[in-house]
Amino acid sequence: MHFAKTCSILAAAAMVSSIALGGCAAKKTITSENAPNDIMKGLAEITSESSAEDVTSALAKVITKTAEAYNYQIGYSDTGEGNTLDLEDGSIKTVPMTSKSYDYRVTDDNSTVYEFLDQTVQDNHNVGFMKADNKAITTAYTNVEDGTPSDPSMTFKLEDFETEDQVTEYSADEIADVVKNTAMIPMFSYLGADLIISPTSNPDFYDYSLVQEGADYTFTFKIADVDKFNEYLDNYSKDTYNTERTDLLRDGSIIADEYTTERVEISMTMNEEGVISKITNSNYSKVKSSEDQTDDVYYDEDIRVFKAPGQLKDSIKNFFNELSDKKIKKGDTFTVSFEDSAEKESADSAKKTEANETENTNQEKSENSEANNKEQDNQKADNSK
Repeated sequence: MHFAKTCSILAAAAMVSSIALGGCAAKKTITSENAPNDIMKGLAEITSESSAEDVTSALAKVITKTAEAYNYQIGYSDTGEGNTLDLEDGSIKTVPMTSKSYDYRVTDDNSTVYEFLDQTVQDNHNVGFMKADNKAITTAYTNVEDGTPSDPSMTFKLEDFETEDQVTEYSADEIADVVKNTAMIPMFSYLGADLIISPTSNPDFYDYSLVQEGADYTFTFKIADVDKFNEYLDNYSKDTYNTERTDLLRDGSIIADEYTTERVEISMTMNEEGVISKITNSNYSKVKSSEDQTDDVYYDEDIRVFKAPGQLKDSIKNFFNELSDKKIKKGDTFTVSFEDSAEKESADSAKKTEANETENTNQEKSENSEANNKEQDNQKADNSK
C-alpha cells in the first residue's frame, strides 16, 4: 500500500414461513421517481447510456456516505471460493481456491491511517500491520500467537518491520483526503474499479438495477452483451500484451482453444441512506482446451462492510508507539483489542457491579454473622443466670 494522493475513483432466496415471519417483503424496483433521496436517485439513473463520470460520481457518493457513517473506521470481511486455472505442469486444469480476509483501516485525526490485515489464500496465511502518515510508512510483519479477528483480542509475535521515509508537500487538507481515501479504497476495488472493463470506465458494457426489499436497497450491475464483452477482452490482450487471450501464459507455451467470460456480476446492499453493509462479486468463465475438455473458472466473493471495533485504533496506535520507542522488538509478543468501546464499557460496568454485589453480599454475611454471635452470647448469659 502506498501513501500517495488518490486522484481517480476508480437468486436464490431462502424460503421461510409467512406464518412465522408475518409475510415476506416484496422486491420493488427503484427509479428516479420513487427514489427516497439523492443518493438512491443517482444510482437509479445509471444505465448503459450513462457517462463514466456519472457512474463514478454516483458510486463515490455511496462510498463516501458509508465511510462517513463509520467515521472512517472501516472493517472489511471477505470470504471467497471458486475454481482457478492451474498451469504448473504445462497442461490446462482447474483447482479449487478459497480465501478469507479481514482488512481493518482506521484513521486518526485525519493525519494518520492504520491498517490490520489478516489474509488466508488456500494455505497461505499472512498477517500484518501498517501505519502511514506524511512522514513515513511503517509495515510490521507478524504471526498470530492466539485468537482470531472475531475474538475480543488477538496476540501476535513481531517477526520483522520496515520503515520507508517519505517527504510530501501536501497541505493538511490534502493529507486528510489521502488518509480518508486509503480507508475507502477497498470499496472502490470491490465495486469493480480494478476490472479491465469497469463500470466507471466502460459503463455501456453493463446492465444496471436498483431494487428495494424490506429495509435493504441492492444495486447490481452485470454483463449486458457477452459477445461484445469478450471481443473487448480479446482486443485488450492483443493491444496490451501483443498476444491472443487464449495464450494463457503469454509466452506461447500453453494455448487454449477458447476463453470466454460469461458472467461478471457485482451487487452492493445498503440501507436507505446509502450506507453499504454487503458487497457480492461473482464471475464465471469457460476455458476450452480440446474437443473433450472444457474447464469452469469462477470466483464468488461475499464481502461485509462494517464499522471497525472501537478499541482497535487505540490498540494499534499503542503498538506502533511502543515500536517507535523500542519497547517492542523482534520476537516480542503484543495484544490487540477487537472490542467495541461500548461493549468494553458495558463489560467493565458489569464486572464493577458484580464486584459491588459480591462485596455487599460478603458484608451482609459478616453483619449477620456478628448478629448471630451476639445473640448466642446473650442466650449463654441468660442461661447462666
